[in-house]
Amino acid sequence: KSSIPVKVEMRLQLNVLLRKVEGIEYLFKNLPEVMFPVFWFESEAKLPESMAGSLNMLVILPTIMQACGICSIVSSFIILFLVFLCKFIKLNHMNEKLNPPQHETIIKQLDCAYSKVPDIDIKLKQAMLAPKFGLDFFHDFWTLT
Repeated sequence: KSSIPVKVEMRLQLNVLLRKVEGIEYLFKNLPEVMFPVFWFESEAKLPESMAGSLNMLVILPTIMQACGICSIVSSFIILFLVFLCKFIKLNHMNEKLNPPQHETIIKQLDCAYSKVPDIDIKLKQAMLAPKFGLDFFHDFWTLT
């Protein structure tokens, strides 16, 4: 992956070509044409263990950087989402303070206090304000008192 050689092996062989030469056939009359090895050299070099960790980090570095980039993008989107969510909740809370819910404005318009047990005076006022004629009016009036 890194294109850095970790192990290098070198081998070298020097050969001499032997063949018949005209004019001195008496020395080489039974000699076939052959390559004769004269010199052999072999060498090996390896990356020291002290540098292997650094090289491994160099190979893994692009993957680490890619993961860090993805994590930073995802965390940025999460932070932006949370900021917009907080702003939305704050604006919604401010709107509730400026525009109270409909049931509170109706109670304020009636000019009466909200309670679970209705006040008898409120029913009496409502009965008296309602335009009723005849026996129903007297029946409602006497049942409320």
